Amino acid sequence: MAIRNKKYHGCLNTFTIIDDLGLDDYTNLAKELCEQNDTDGFIVCKLNPLEMVFYNRDGSRGSMCGNGMRSFIKYLLDEQKINPGIGEMFEVVTLAGKINVWLLSINPYLVKVDLGYPIIDSNKMDMTEKEIFPLLLKDMLIYNLFIGTHHSVIFVEEYDMTKLDMMVDVIKKSNIYKKFTNIDFVNVIDSDNIYVKTYERGVGYTKACGTGSTASAYVAHALGKVNNKVFVHNDGGDLIIQLEDKCYMIGSAEEY
Repeated sequence: MAIRNKKYHGCLNTFTIIDDLGLDDYTNLAKELCEQNDTDGFIVCKLNPLEMVFYNRDGSRGSMCGNGMRSFIKYLLDEQKINPGIGEMFEVVTLAGKINVWLLSINPYLVKVDLGYPIIDSNKMDMTEKEIFPLLLKDMLIYNLFIGTHHSVIFVEEYDMTKLDMMVDVIKKSNIYKKFTNIDFVNVIDSDNIYVKTYERGVGYTKACGTGSTASAYVAHALGKVNNKVFVHNDGGDLIIQLEDKCYMIGSAEEY
């Protein structure tokens, strides 16, 4: 039986989205449809309460996905499953907890997502070392934090993919990380702009990562490199990260 599904992207980070089928485990279906559609992730939409069930391309569960959240909301709007007012806050259940979302605009579609405040804790990050912000591994300074999911931020002067691959390999082979992390390579352009490339767990390099953009902006701000409103540029598009009492991500998504 063919399963109705649609493809959406946020900054070219791509997702297959379906309505809930009542299954307890979508691992095999996630792998099958991501392979069929060549998407980075898989999202199941549950209603009452509103819940985003997220899987990576390899079938592993993900606790939260920023670009996925914006795509999830756009799908629900397109399917007329929700009808929030402009500026109205509503909640979405995820493995990372309840996420607050505001619809800022319909045309163009724009949402603001409350990603909370980063947690800097070795237990939360599933790491064996206690000092993790930063962690010195080989010759890399790695800033590790949990914001919806695991992130490890590394600042670079340029994007030499051979060097990036070597750093990914070192982290993969390290026994410090009990659970492999998402790695964000950050280049600071100026006090308002950064560029980010993310190697996502269960996927590889993606065109953008919403939580990775947020983690990167937070670390850059904590180190005094940028202001509290950061324009984050990715290969697939741009996001705005506002660092206030919490971290807020502003961006779009669309069907393709």
